[in-house]
Amino acid sequence: MENVFEHDAIPTWSGFIYQGRIAAYLAIKKIIELRDDNKVSEVDKYAIEMEKCEDIAIVYQCEKEKREYISIHQVKNEKENALGAYKKPLIQLMLEKGYYTKDNGDAPDAYLHIANRVRIQNKDFETEYLENIKNWKQKILNYYNAVDEACKNFTYNPHFYEELLKAIDTEPIGIDRSEYKKRYNAVITYCKKVMENNDSKDILKLKEELENLKDYLLNKFAVLNISNEVTIYEYDTGLKYFDATKIFDEIVGLVEKYKGTVEGWSKEQYKYLADKILNYIDKTILERHKKLQENNGVVKEISLSTIKDIMDSVIENNEKEANVLALKRGYIETLEKFCEKCKRSNDYTCQDIGCKLQQAEYRKENLNEEDFVKFCYNLRPECEKKIEDRACIADLGNKDGLIESVFPIIKEIPSERFMSKEDERQLKVRNYDKTAFITAITNSDAEDTVLGIEQAMDKNSVMIESIFDADQLVTTRLEAEENIWNQSCIKIRSDEIGDGQNVENRDEKSIYVPKRPEFVKAENLIKDMEKDGE
Repeated sequence: MENVFEHDAIPTWSGFIYQGRIAAYLAIKKIIELRDDNKVSEVDKYAIEMEKCEDIAIVYQCEKEKREYISIHQVKNEKENALGAYKKPLIQLMLEKGYYTKDNGDAPDAYLHIANRVRIQNKDFETEYLENIKNWKQKILNYYNAVDEACKNFTYNPHFYEELLKAIDTEPIGIDRSEYKKRYNAVITYCKKVMENNDSKDILKLKEELENLKDYLLNKFAVLNISNEVTIYEYDTGLKYFDATKIFDEIVGLVEKYKGTVEGWSKEQYKYLADKILNYIDKTILERHKKLQENNGVVKEISLSTIKDIMDSVIENNEKEANVLALKRGYIETLEKFCEKCKRSNDYTCQDIGCKLQQAEYRKENLNEEDFVKFCYNLRPECEKKIEDRACIADLGNKDGLIESVFPIIKEIPSERFMSKEDERQLKVRNYDKTAFITAITNSDAEDTVLGIEQAMDKNSVMIESIFDADQLVTTRLEAEENIWNQSCIKIRSDEIGDGQNVENRDEKSIYVPKRPEFVKAENLIKDMEKDGE
């Protein structure tokens, strides 16, 4: 029996971080469950399946290569807090659970994961939830019964066509399947045609399309087996919602529960393990998306034994790696927030694989450890912290700078303007005859920013000196001419000084660079390039 619920997920950036967090949570929770039930030896038979029949599924490899779905999970990282906003994913779970019942007589548990609390007006949550589920189920059954009745008692008269159209004109399923939509639309089209002209060919075609629609509803959607035993997932805290940031704390809690109290371990080391798991899952999803976009073979699942191995690994006191993983987590969580911001503005281009924020060369979080650190310092050249210092995370991972400068420029500036292929650790664009480096600088005080860069150069020059190859530094809200550097110790090297320029006095405190860039606002750069493209 063909599973029409497979291959539904679209390989896009928006939402996949949340999906990865939920996958990590479910994987660790299942491992703990197996351990507590003395079944840890079976862990290698379990896997997290990603974006196949559902966003996430827990599968069990039985004997003779048979696979059993233990649970299926829809994941929706939306801002909506009305139950009706989640009607479509809940109906899909209801139908899918029915499909598995029809296919093999045993259905997996079915859950919806949401990021925001569903608010109920006049009743308690469970009462209203169950009423809605039963109501949606009944409407789908009524819809099928109307189609079935029309097929059994097809009548050649206008009243029959009117009653049929009235019964099925409001489609209650709402799941986007091209073959289903094609069959449904064909019935509606021919029903309206025969009401207008009563043409015999159209009548025969209507009868044929009705049978096709019934066949799809019965054998593909398995509507007669539709189940109302689907729930919004409830976490160990009793909450039925968690966003991508807050659920990280729950993942850390599960890691701590699995490991138990380890002598000499702080909370940060449990976070380190959690970050290693998330980094592995995120890389796997990114690789899957890349191969889907390239029409290549894809990784469909992650073995629970791999996650267990990460948790069982010996953790050294490696502050650098821990901080880089934490930085990457903060970076990609902020990127997801930017995508959500686009969606709230009804800008759904982030759902399109053509968006540069979908592409690894612009996303950057797949850089290796050393390159990602250099990338971070290029974004925040005024940061004087060392990567081993956990305080660096607050400075390098500044969210406002990413959301107001870095991500909008990646999204809005045409690909041909980018020069990043020269050095993937930098984001730079060609602005007419100038080279502009993209930063996450948020300080609007020019002198203070220059002073910060001076101090950072004194302590960490190897990480940020490349910004002085730029003609411009793009910021969130700072604009200043090149002469803002005049009172600083940042001096142009004598071999870089052009005709007519004065050679500045050298002193032991001076730092000599190829260029002293001006500062420009991101929004102004975008506007200028839009004008240039007109």
